[in-house]
Amino acid sequence: MSGRIRRLVVPVDLGGPRHRCATTPPPRAALEPETVEALIHHYDQERRRSGTDRLEVAFFHGGLPGPDLLALVDGRPLRVATTPADLSPNDLPRLRDAGVETLELAVLTFEPAVLRACQRGYRSSEAAAVIRAAKKVGFRVGVTLSPGLPGSSHADGIADATRLGTEPDLRPDFVRVLPALALAGSQLATWAAEGRWRPMNLGEAVSTVSEMVDRLEEAEVSVARVGLQVGPDLVGSVKAGPVHPNLRGLVEARRFQRRLLELLSDRPRGSRVVVAVNPADLSWVKGVANENLRAVRAELGFAAVHLAPDAAVPRGSVRLARQIA
Repeated sequence: MSGRIRRLVVPVDLGGPRHRCATTPPPRAALEPETVEALIHHYDQERRRSGTDRLEVAFFHGGLPGPDLLALVDGRPLRVATTPADLSPNDLPRLRDAGVETLELAVLTFEPAVLRACQRGYRSSEAAAVIRAAKKVGFRVGVTLSPGLPGSSHADGIADATRLGTEPDLRPDFVRVLPALALAGSQLATWAAEGRWRPMNLGEAVSTVSEMVDRLEEAEVSVARVGLQVGPDLVGSVKAGPVHPNLRGLVEARRFQRRLLELLSDRPRGSRVVVAVNPADLSWVKGVANENLRAVRAELGFAAVHLAPDAAVPRGSVRLARQIA
């Protein structure tokens, strides 16, 4: 039977990047090889119980896994999440030969002044060079962007997304868009507490990220995640910044509000309309507590806006079904 491959990911925390910058919290103890081996074994048993297609080992929160850890993977698919400061094009053949299939790069931004302000340890040109080299070697490449960093603007976030989408040699397989947060113990947390940096509020984050996602999806770049997954650990460690349990939902609702306004803008005031949407998009089209429908009625002066679920409508689209007299 054909279909999407189901993966179970083993998360291996390397403790923190080698190069410290303003965004990074204090390092944690890296997992010992014996612990990693036990973790892989545990997840493999869970994979067998659940019938998941394959196990994938993901090394993150660090520089690069050493040979001792890579040897434990035993031929399973591998992914590594790191920063351009901890990776050079010369590292890529070794990682490829060790079985790494996916390389995720926390670029955060291409804006030189923002990279300097955050002490990221690499230039924009160096980040771009690593992406190009990784694509050439044959990795599946992911890039993390982080709007709202010190010195960054709304326009910078849009420019970063646009660059990834429009420069073919930089276009990644997927992108994570994670608005900047001040994590406990980081320089960002100190700057936020002292008033030296004001992170985006939730409304600003939704506005910027929604337009970034527009640019990426227009270029057919997959957006794998919007905002960090909110759990008890994250909530306790974030000292400032736009944390929300469903930031993606807020972003998609904003994008659908724009689509509704564009679709219906030429209808006369007082109209009563029915809009067809894919059933899977229904909650996003409505918005929180039907906010989108209320906003459209108010802005366009409509008497009513109704939604009609229709599986024939492509995901992400809205269509005028009919206008009610």
